[in-house]
Amino acid sequence: MNFIAILVCIVLQRFLNFDNSFNEKWFNKYLHWLNFLIEKKNNWIALAIIIIPVFVILDIAQLFLANRLFGLFYLILSCAILFFCIDARDFRRQLTQYFETQEKHDESAAKKIAAKYSAIDNTYSIQEVNRAVTKAILLKSFEKLFSGLFWFAIFGIYGVTFYFALSLLGKKVEVKQEHTLQELTKLALQIHQIADWLPARILGLTFAIGGQIKKGFSYCVHNFKNNYKYNDKFVIESGLIALDAKIQDAAKLQDKENQNALNLVDRALIIWIIFIGLISLAIMF
Repeated sequence: MNFIAILVCIVLQRFLNFDNSFNEKWFNKYLHWLNFLIEKKNNWIALAIIIIPVFVILDIAQLFLANRLFGLFYLILSCAILFFCIDARDFRRQLTQYFETQEKHDESAAKKIAAKYSAIDNTYSIQEVNRAVTKAILLKSFEKLFSGLFWFAIFGIYGVTFYFALSLLGKKVEVKQEHTLQELTKLALQIHQIADWLPARILGLTFAIGGQIKKGFSYCVHNFKNNYKYNDKFVIESGLIALDAKIQDAAKLQDKENQNALNLVDRALIIWIIFIGLISLAIMF
């Protein structure tokens, strides 16, 4: 059932370009409503107070929907939750204007668009801008798609919901907030980074399969044990190596490196879908 939900969400988001557009104001109001309960509580207890009511709602929904119409309602529930927790939209569509400015050799316009996805400024050369976009493609595909997909495949709606809640809490670390939430959001960010450790390594290995397999596997094996603080670096570098790119020299980047990165993400997604499908079949039989 989870595999079908994954396919439905990917079709809706990637091929029909449906926006998940989760309104974070709901989550902010939820936190504000719980503030009197989590105030002055241990951070772990406060986190449990935030997560447990959500899980209770999921339990109730499952109780009433799981066996209705041969599980159809449960499938709808799973699709709805996954739809809001991942973003499988094709990054190409978001970068259409960027590629158009590249073809017109309008470096100034290209930098302005690229700045939306990566921290760059006018001092960057066009090669450095292209490399920054490549890194953004690799990293954002991990953050918005593969990590959530991993936890949904492992623990279903509970796994992806917990992961998504951590992601929303972690985003508040650099945002002005009530004092009672500051330490809690730091804890959520740390747990979120730890939760990213395994899917980051699996994605790196997948990049290797979809690209330069020998170099990619060598990098992944050598850096596999790096701690969770290096997750972003691992994803980016494993992707660049799979593309056979020069990590330390953006001036020597390949033609159409951005497009190649998008193609690599596509291949990685196909590999994940096939692998998850095979695992699902093995569990069934």
